[in-house]
Amino acid sequence: RHAGVGAKAMTLLVAAGWVQPRVMAQIINIQEIILSIYRDLLPVPLWYTFLRRWPEGIFLPGIVRGCYLTMKLSTVVERCQQLRQAVVALVQHQSPFGQYVSAEELQRLAHPPSPAPPSPAGGVAA
Repeated sequence: RHAGVGAKAMTLLVAAGWVQPRVMAQIINIQEIILSIYRDLLPVPLWYTFLRRWPEGIFLPGIVRGCYLTMKLSTVVERCQQLRQAVVALVQHQSPFGQYVSAEELQRLAHPPSPAPPSPAGGVAA
C-alpha cells in the first residue's frame, strides 16, 4: 500500500503542472486499479502451494483450491474490466461519472411541460 501511495505521489509531483485535474484523477484511478490487481494476484502462488500440499484427503483440498482460484479469477476479471473502462475513458476524453448535461437539457429539466388537461368525457374514449 505504501508503494502505491508513493507511486501516486510521484505522479502528482511529476505531472501536476501540465496535466488537467480531471485527467490527473483518471490517471490516479488507473494506477489504483493496477495496484489492486497486483495486490489480488500477489498471494496466489503462496496459497496455491499451501493448498496443493494440504495432506488430508483428496477431494477437500481440490475443492478448496478450485474455490480459491475461482474467486481470485473472478476478482481479477472484474478489475481488468474496470481497468479497460478507465483507460478507454482516459483515451476518449470521457467523464468517468457519465455524460454531462447540456444547457438545453438543463433548461428542459428546470421547466417541465405541463400535463395535458383531462378530457371532458371523463377519460373514456368513444
